[in-house]
Amino acid sequence: MHLAASSVVATACATALLVASCQSPAPAFSGPGVHWHPSQTLDGGPSLRGVAAVSQLETWVSGSAGTIAHTVDGGTTWELATLPGEGQAALDFRDFAVLSPEHLVAMSAGPGGDSRVFLSLDGGSTWQERARCLEEEGFWDGLAFWDADQGLMVGDPVGQRLSLFITTDGGVTWAGLPKEQRPQMAEGEYCFAASGTSLALQPGGLAWLVTGGSKSRILRSIDGGQHWQAQTLPLVSGSDGAGAFSVAFRDSLRGVVVGGDYLDPEANQAVAAWTEDGGRHWQMVPAAIGPRGYRSAVAWLPEFQLWWCTGPSGTEWSRDGRTWHASGADGMHAIDAWWMSGASGQVLRAEPAVGN
Repeated sequence: MHLAASSVVATACATALLVASCQSPAPAFSGPGVHWHPSQTLDGGPSLRGVAAVSQLETWVSGSAGTIAHTVDGGTTWELATLPGEGQAALDFRDFAVLSPEHLVAMSAGPGGDSRVFLSLDGGSTWQERARCLEEEGFWDGLAFWDADQGLMVGDPVGQRLSLFITTDGGVTWAGLPKEQRPQMAEGEYCFAASGTSLALQPGGLAWLVTGGSKSRILRSIDGGQHWQAQTLPLVSGSDGAGAFSVAFRDSLRGVVVGGDYLDPEANQAVAAWTEDGGRHWQMVPAAIGPRGYRSAVAWLPEFQLWWCTGPSGTEWSRDGRTWHASGADGMHAIDAWWMSGASGQVLRAEPAVGN
């Protein structure tokens, strides 16, 4: 539901055509065997909450002001996508999926018709709108894919039933799950669109999604999103800005959830939890060894064998998802493999630390 405000501020730089050059000689964050270096900053300073890594040198990012951007040279230059139709420049693209070099899916988040899905089948040269939220109270939060055809999208409750949509053709068409199969939500319970990662998938039709607001819960499906089981998470909840914001799994058993209260971003009690049994049971990470505040995104980075999480009050890494180590006082919005994206057009790229 809520877009989750951020307090991260980037340094302004002189623009040059598409991007502004803000290259820094020093890494923004570091962890075992890895340094995160700033790439060029996108012109106009959009808030970038969607990131879909392709490789160490190539990624897509998306965010506010209708921004969808692509780099193939490690962030030295960026190419901006142009979407068809009226009003697209005002959309906030919170999630992005790369199904193949040519097959791309972008999701905007917002109230009612501001929630949309766009599809490109030519590597981003042209785009088509493939879905739009028809309910005034609707609000889409994130999407993910098991493969190039099967995907799932989650949105806030409509009539206190969570909104869930399934695609079997790579995002060309989306079908809403029947009402009786959509999980019942408590009053004031919803998902967050802070980084497009309130939903996580694993092979075999496994799916998890997290909620916040009046309750902080995780819902688990073992049949491709057709049926769900819910349980309470040991995370802060009970207010509009609190709960679980992001979930990630490194395999079918080991997962991490992060969140907190974006209205109180430095509060560090009950902001992370971990599981080693596929999400059947969750253990809260104690504040003394956990993230230092609200975190909007978590991801497992197989290239470095580390968990990373980030949010407006900082960034941390962990080997096991239980003990977290500080890595810089600033934070970003989203993480995927080699890349992080954040406020004011900021993008970071991971590089192996020489000698580590």
